[in-house]
Amino acid sequence: METIKQEVRESIVKGIIAGYKDYVNERNEVKKRMVISDAYVYTKSNHIENQVAKHLENFVKYIKENAGPSWKYLKFIFNKDEEKNNIMFILKNEDYFDEKNVSVGKSLVADKNQKSNSRKRRLSY
Repeated sequence: METIKQEVRESIVKGIIAGYKDYVNERNEVKKRMVISDAYVYTKSNHIENQVAKHLENFVKYIKENAGPSWKYLKFIFNKDEEKNNIMFILKNEDYFDEKNVSVGKSLVADKNQKSNSRKRRLSY
């Protein structure tokens, strides 16, 4: 099993912290400028992933992936051979993986009355 070097782990943490700070600063600015800005909360992961990508640019490559119709994320590739021993991580708040906090929504293709588990819930198992 492949492990992540200390320098890379530190860069991931620094990127997460820098991204969160970017998000908080920008959210505060947006709140001052706009009458309503509540939906801006959904941009937090973009700020964090952006900074993680910047902090890891000397160590790994990344590609933008889709995890559904509206959720895009960066896939960080730690090996030259993508198919071999690839390490992947997802940056999400721990509440997304807590069964008590996961929402249940309607599927895009399901009957209007039929409920299905959201992608977040499927990821939590």
